[in-house]
Amino acid sequence: MKDFKYDDFSSLDLALLSKNINDIKSCRRTKVPVFDLETGARSGFKELEVSEDCGVVIFEGVYALHPDIRKPLDLWIAVVGGVHSHLISRVQRDKSKVGCFMSQNEIMMTVFPMFQQHIEPHLVEAHLKIRNDFDPVLSPESSLFVLKSNKQVAYQDILKVLDPTKICSSVQNFIDIYLRLPGTLPIREGNFIIQPKVDFDISISTVAGLLNLGYQAVAYIEASAYIYQDGKILIEIDHLQDVPSPYLQIKGVNKETVVAAGSTLKLDGSYTTKVLYHFFQAPLP
Repeated sequence: MKDFKYDDFSSLDLALLSKNINDIKSCRRTKVPVFDLETGARSGFKELEVSEDCGVVIFEGVYALHPDIRKPLDLWIAVVGGVHSHLISRVQRDKSKVGCFMSQNEIMMTVFPMFQQHIEPHLVEAHLKIRNDFDPVLSPESSLFVLKSNKQVAYQDILKVLDPTKICSSVQNFIDIYLRLPGTLPIREGNFIIQPKVDFDISISTVAGLLNLGYQAVAYIEASAYIYQDGKILIEIDHLQDVPSPYLQIKGVNKETVVAAGSTLKLDGSYTTKVLYHFFQAPLP
């Protein structure tokens, strides 16, 4: 790698990569670079040797099918599933790195063009294609359990289910445009809506890119939210424009804690699994 943009195709050291691949195919020792994600620089080399007894060596990477890389490889395999999976994994990775923030501009100006220029055109060359329908946004792993009700609850009752030493509250006014891929549905489990913890803002230009890639705008929503939380659960009261009654949501990573809070608030039997955009029947043009 030549610089901090370690997943940009132009940062690849193709000459060294080609030598590494040819050495490994010939069962010769080769020195492969070690990259430090925290400093964003190559930190040294380590020696790698593959035994003649090794039957299969797998070279994996988003650019593995690029013509400058794939030629010496015997079997080309592509896992296809769309740029949305690549986008979310990129956002998750960068948010987990200490001291690194992925700007809205970088999403639009780097991820989409890289996929369309260096990855998508070469997927058709694969000898074997594996269809990946997994969407990290809709994955139940590390998700929030949400119970939703339009039953009215007094402020004093909400305070009773939260830790009084850790309560914090806020008010948010927002306008949301809901985007989704055709054929995808929210994950539900009984009375629960399973909500991903992936949460990031994107610019208008990024929305245009997502629409170009097949996402559909299904609703435009104006709302205000009163939020109360204590670190274990979050209680949100949403006032939606043109919807007469507010909706209360209880969110948490522990299902039992969320259920207990709902029971304490006497919400049992009043839950709905409709997501917000279902309250607005007419889709956007």
